[in-house]
Amino acid sequence: MHIKAKLYPYPVLASFNNDYLDSSFDIEVEETITEKEITLKFTPKLDNEELANVIRSNDASFVVHIECTFTCFRTVVEVPFEGKAVTISANKVEEVMHLCPFIVADRDIYGYKNSKFNAEYEGVSFELDKGSIMAIGFEKVIRIEKEDDDLANVPSIFSVTEIIDPKVTDIVIDYSGDKIGLRLPSPVYRKFVTQNSNNPNAQPVLHAMLIIPALIKCLEEVKHSGEDYYLYEERRWFRSILKAAKKLNIDLSEENICNIDTFDVAQKIMKNTTANGIINLNKVAIEGGSSNED
Repeated sequence: MHIKAKLYPYPVLASFNNDYLDSSFDIEVEETITEKEITLKFTPKLDNEELANVIRSNDASFVVHIECTFTCFRTVVEVPFEGKAVTISANKVEEVMHLCPFIVADRDIYGYKNSKFNAEYEGVSFELDKGSIMAIGFEKVIRIEKEDDDLANVPSIFSVTEIIDPKVTDIVIDYSGDKIGLRLPSPVYRKFVTQNSNNPNAQPVLHAMLIIPALIKCLEEVKHSGEDYYLYEERRWFRSILKAAKKLNIDLSEENICNIDTFDVAQKIMKNTTANGIINLNKVAIEGGSSNED
């Protein structure tokens, strides 16, 4: 579940609209992650006394929707004013959890109005059905890094496969899955496999020719993704890049990625592959390859 701006037939307290004046809502989260469990401590923050009274009268509740798309784990936690801690077994979730805070009507509410409504709702009351969303907080993303996770091994996120169709002559980059797919036309693929397997000097050259351009393209896509950044967070290849970048003190967060130089970042993450490729290209020219395949 992801929070996106949408229109409701009644006022909703949210950061993406102006239905309420001088009001705010969110649920703060503190996480503690161990090998066996994840503990989440929730603390509601509501600045609207009339809405708070609706909750005190048991007509609505603070809730947090917790979801892990990788394991299909989903649960909803009701949170009292004083806060609440919940514990989730580590084997139920993998890599990323999304937390979405809401205030939800617990029963049908008739004649609801609020003095902090925007002026266009002045004097208007609303009937809310049980389950209606009354307020929306900020979505939180909790990343779960386990000790045996191999996400920082960037080369492992690339997959090179063959395109059998003889009519296809261009290299195709596919970043829609968990790995960045490099699909090569048959003649190119056979040369790649031969050189990559049998000629150590050729490997940095091949990486400079294929891996770096593919990585730059993918980083450019994320850089210009805007509100769709969260979609890339769910892909294993991007989480691997995030983890590798973090070790290099490179900030690829949603707030900062628009400021990066993708070529520079790709070089650093891949340990200066382009320069090494040029150096090894000279070795290949002098020493030659180990294959006689045409």
